[in-house]
Amino acid sequence: MKHEQKMSREEIIGFHKGSINTLVAERNELIRIINVTENLISAHVKELEKLGVKIQGGSINTLVAERNETEQGKEIKNRKP
Repeated sequence: MKHEQKMSREEIIGFHKGSINTLVAERNELIRIINVTENLISAHVKELEKLGVKIQGGSINTLVAERNETEQGKEIKNRKP
């Protein structure tokens, strides 16, 4: 015997509002983590520049793109046919 309980309109609204509140809090935490990470990257780039190391293209995004290309190259080499 199948028992289905229907949620009231107010319960459905409460469920969706709660979900949105949780997701917004998670998004805010991700943004905070990204900001901390960006600040750390900037600090390391500045220290490298002080040591005379130039980042090709002069931007963090270029450095990240280069790293991603290197990682993708490793994945392709490690693939078995």
